[in-house]
Amino acid sequence: MNIHKQTGKAVNSGKLFEKQIQETAWAYERARILKLEKVDPPTRIIPSPKGPRIIYQKSTYLDFVGSWIEAGGRMVTIEVKSTNEQRLPMFTKSGGLTLNQWYRMRIWHHAGAATGVIWGCGDRARWFGYEEIAALRKAGAKSVTWGMGTPIRQGTGLILVDFIVNLRADYEKDFRMGLTTETGAANVMIGERDRAVSEEARSSGHHTQPMTGPAMCQSHSPNDRISDPAHKTP
Repeated sequence: MNIHKQTGKAVNSGKLFEKQIQETAWAYERARILKLEKVDPPTRIIPSPKGPRIIYQKSTYLDFVGSWIEAGGRMVTIEVKSTNEQRLPMFTKSGGLTLNQWYRMRIWHHAGAATGVIWGCGDRARWFGYEEIAALRKAGAKSVTWGMGTPIRQGTGLILVDFIVNLRADYEKDFRMGLTTETGAANVMIGERDRAVSEEARSSGHHTQPMTGPAMCQSHSPNDRISDPAHKTP
């Protein structure tokens, strides 16, 4: 299955790729991993003799914003880019990753949010974390090419762009701390249940293995190897 495909020479608006990111986010939400929603830019309607005009204004957010459920509810904001060519302009007034979007990334990063950029091209996607983008800005980069960034693998089912693996890698320490917060109460309940089962088994003279609690899907382990979809085995 293609992650993202453009045909002909039509202008790439990025709507298809954004839809795939949203579908992936919905799958994450059902698994209690991440809650992420598309944020449309603010608009103004200005009357004119030829009819009302819609003016798109600069947004204070990136394309997607939400809560990293498994990391204790940390705010997440992600910019999504889609191109037909294997080149993405950076720090521009318009097109590619704009200066305004970079400034927003920096503001939210320093406010404690997890942030990054997902770039789709053809049937592949790549991830650029905040630290990598900051280094590009410091070096005066004008664009990035497809060999840069980190490959995002294709998941299973509705998880077409499995970017949570990349997000976890960027924020591994904070992610593990969030897991302790998120699952702490559940682990206490599981431990009490296991002790109750063991005591009942001993009193009845039967040996019973402790029950195990819910765990994260193995395909979303922080230790999963990130592989380029081009080298994916059947």
